[in-house]
Amino acid sequence: MEAHPLFSNVCYSTICGNDGYLSRVRHEKEGEILGATVRRLRVDRGWTQERLAEASGLTTTYVGQVERGARVPSLTVVLKLARGLSISPSELLDGFSPSVLRALKL
Repeated sequence: MEAHPLFSNVCYSTICGNDGYLSRVRHEKEGEILGATVRRLRVDRGWTQERLAEASGLTTTYVGQVERGARVPSLTVVLKLARGLSISPSELLDGFSPSVLRALKL
């Protein structure tokens, strides 16, 4: 069966997880951008992935996947990460300037 043209570069799978459902999206720029922001904020605090996972109520594996851009987190996970880092959720989206948003193939 041929993939739908709108979804040809996206692979979604739904699994039960900490927030109910987690979407897996491969090779998407938005995951890389968000992951880099999460990593920067974590490293700036001198935290390990384990410490961030504990503070956020997530698994260490999942935090690592987010940081590598292998997972694009749900809104619930973004809120958990923000709470764990003691920041506003909007700070996690700082990398998404208007010019970046225009360049993304959403």
